[in-house]
Amino acid sequence: YVGRYVRHKGIFDLWNAFIELQNENPTEWELWCLGTGEEFENRILHPKIKHFGFIQPLEMNKYLSKAGVYILPSIYEPWGVSVHEMAAAGLPMLLSQNVGSSEEFLEENINGYYFSSGNKFEIKQKLKKIINLSESDLYTMGNKSFDLSLKNSPKIWAEKLISLL
Repeated sequence: YVGRYVRHKGIFDLWNAFIELQNENPTEWELWCLGTGEEFENRILHPKIKHFGFIQPLEMNKYLSKAGVYILPSIYEPWGVSVHEMAAAGLPMLLSQNVGSSEEFLEENINGYYFSSGNKFEIKQKLKKIINLSESDLYTMGNKSFDLSLKNSPKIWAEKLISLL
């Protein structure tokens, strides 16, 4: 997770779903959370959840190079710039259906999975599904995320805007 620690990002549902999954079926997977915000002091602490706080953009690659999947459980997210960034980083996606940019950067069962926002059970099921994938499948999904990230760029956006004139 990369984002602000605010309730409408669905972070408490994510943390609780991850903890339940680890309690039911422990794995070596960890949940890395990068960001800060008004709920940072209320974050849920667990040995498998790592809260790194705010990370400078130049330091982000240190974390992304060790990440396996990107998750954004937002209850409300009109766009979600981080989705494009994480797709460009080649990460498989787990996104709530309320993330606007998911229409551009997530193809169900191809580079990740959708879940209903606020639905801890569905978050847990999709986490379980992705955790159980092979390394090869995750790699293939990540490559597809990267391909999808190329759908937009500053040049493409400029051309779209100019075409509207």
